[in-house]
Amino acid sequence: MSQPGWYPDPEGGRDPRYWDGTRWLERAPRRHSRGLWFFLGGLAVVVVVVVALMISPGGLVAGPSTVDTRSHRPSVQPWDELSATPEEPGDTVPGGAQPEECPSVGMPHSEVGADNRLHGGGLSIEAPDSPRWVNQPTYMPWMSEQNSMSREIVPGWVASIDVGAVRHEDGFSSPRMAAQNMVSCMASSWMFQGFTHSETLVSEVFTIDGNDGWHIRENIYVTGWEHEDIAGDVLDVYVIDLGRDGELAVLVGCATIDHTASVNEVRSVLETLRVG
Repeated sequence: MSQPGWYPDPEGGRDPRYWDGTRWLERAPRRHSRGLWFFLGGLAVVVVVVVALMISPGGLVAGPSTVDTRSHRPSVQPWDELSATPEEPGDTVPGGAQPEECPSVGMPHSEVGADNRLHGGGLSIEAPDSPRWVNQPTYMPWMSEQNSMSREIVPGWVASIDVGAVRHEDGFSSPRMAAQNMVSCMASSWMFQGFTHSETLVSEVFTIDGNDGWHIRENIYVTGWEHEDIAGDVLDVYVIDLGRDGELAVLVGCATIDHTASVNEVRSVLETLRVG
């Protein structure tokens, strides 16, 4: 996924803020005043009218037009808590919808315990043993207790592992729905600039230590990256009901498609999942 970079202000400000991988920096200054925007807008209208008059012998002529409804931040499957039909293996979802309005409830950290494990949301996983993995968290503001590590693949693109929790009151009402919504929030956010489409590989029930959960494995595809070998990421999202009041536990593994080392490293970590 893409990071670090300019993201929406987690405190609700109108200006973006820069996330350097460990902390938020100062808010971005505005590049233009409102008056300048009005001037530029008026100038653009004048230019359009003049060009139209020049190319049309009879002056301005009304005719059919095509409206481009594509979003510059496409989304995956729309968030619908009433939907009873989740993704199924083999489904692909095109871009074009508006981005998800996902909640903002927490800030990430990156801390490996004395037991060489990352703890969060009532879960824990072993820290990767490759020195390429560092204590630099990803940013998923819809998670609380988020604890993560990341691995640079190429400049501006990382693999990651995360444990934490999501809350019922934020729309994460069941393991199955929460897993879908996690994928949707990630794919429609700054994490995947240039998102084109997604493909569901696995959508299944799983159980750990007697606790029921849901697992989704999804390929998230992007385009337009400077490094042409970056096709996107394969996400593994596990959501487990541990019986904690009002929340669900979450494990996310994010590896780069066709990058064998990161895929193997993330899969090895996912196999170490346990409660506590």
